[in-house]
Amino acid sequence: MAEQLQASEENKEEEIVYKKLKKKESNFEENTKEKEMTIAVGKIADGIVAAVGAYASGGSLLPVLMNQIKETVVNVSWSTSEKNEDICEQFFEEGNYLFLLIKRETKTEKKGITGFKSTTVNIKANVKFFYAEAGNDAAVELLQKRATAEAQDAFQFIDSSEAGKWE
Repeated sequence: MAEQLQASEENKEEEIVYKKLKKKESNFEENTKEKEMTIAVGKIADGIVAAVGAYASGGSLLPVLMNQIKETVVNVSWSTSEKNEDICEQFFEEGNYLFLLIKRETKTEKKGITGFKSTTVNIKANVKFFYAEAGNDAAVELLQKRATAEAQDAFQFIDSSEAGKWE
């Protein structure tokens, strides 16, 4: 009987434990002159990093994740002539997983008379994120599988005919 109990305990899968699981939605908005758009986008990026860092990890978000978030936000085109496509990213680092979805919108308004027009840009970002910090090896393994699946998707894209059009 003792051998059966020991065997069943060994076969039992380790329960997945997380230290932290956070899900949040935030909105950011900046109004700026068209020439100062990069400054406004930088402010939004700083706001997103601060919100995710404070809410998800109580301010102790890994620096590498903070840098990845900021780079993701700043390095996409926020031009008003571009489509307002969503930014959807996943980050995995040292047992920490972050899913980030940013719905962005830019609108311009021109005021004045010919030769003296000024263009104001309204930038909005609706941010949804999910943060998980593994609490044991089973959780690390599950989060690593998600990161591996994302990498496999990327490799499939790179190997596809669409990647030849990637510029």
